[in-house]
Amino acid sequence: MRFLRFVRALALLLCVVVAASACSATETVTINDATIANATATAQRNAAGPTEPTPTVESTTAVATTDAAASDGNSATTTTPTPTPVASDDSDGTGTSNVADGRACSYAGVDSFGDMQIEIAFISPLPEQSDATVDYEVIARGGAVLASSTHFIEELQSGEAVRVTVDTVTDAPTGSDGASGITCRILEIEPLLFGFNAFEPQPGDSCTFAEVDSFGDIQVQIDVVSPLDDTAELAIDYALRGPDGVRFADDVTFTDSVGAGQLWSGAADTLTEFPDWVNESTFSCEILSIQEF
Repeated sequence: MRFLRFVRALALLLCVVVAASACSATETVTINDATIANATATAQRNAAGPTEPTPTVESTTAVATTDAAASDGNSATTTTPTPTPVASDDSDGTGTSNVADGRACSYAGVDSFGDMQIEIAFISPLPEQSDATVDYEVIARGGAVLASSTHFIEELQSGEAVRVTVDTVTDAPTGSDGASGITCRILEIEPLLFGFNAFEPQPGDSCTFAEVDSFGDIQVQIDVVSPLDDTAELAIDYALRGPDGVRFADDVTFTDSVGAGQLWSGAADTLTEFPDWVNESTFSCEILSIQEF
């Protein structure tokens, strides 16, 4: 199944025209829940247009935000904390985060293979749900680009908060201070200009937590009724979410042949561990789309 997902992603990549755009000035902060809320507030200010400057408020208040309307015209209102401003400190040149235009990128160290890992966080700028690409760069302390690539997001929703760890598949610099001061930045978030004939999940379709396996990976249970008119294999896209519905991973599971209107139930290995800011009590899983494979 992982090979099929790779082939699917490769087909998408061949059709993407990657256009890097200049990023605005950045400041050094740490990606956390406050950063997500700050990104949300920035996205809202950008959408509202220029406003008069307001005094800095030290206390934490709450603001109501309305999610983008679903295809059925319904919308949901959630309350997002307005974070206390985070002071930047890059005096020693070892800052690892960049925040620009409501987007944040942080160097997260290396994996067991020595590949650099980064964490990206942003509020979706897309006007409607679509597969999307996120272009990024990883930058050395001296300014040299260490890695530049594209991360795919399955069925990114309008206004959705995302916080995902990305494997750059690039070795970290060698030397005693090779990893010191590494930063990264998001260059562009774009929808794919084509897509497959995807169906929205129906009210009876579900994705629920099952267990954590012996490797520490999240296992989920998926139940869907085929929306197709004919018997076919299905590709089911789903998102893994943490507190406040923030997406931290997504994946796709494939089925055997399913008849029209037939219920399919199966377990899916997400091959994803809980990040340190998510646990079983704050976890949720959402089916994003169903399509013929």
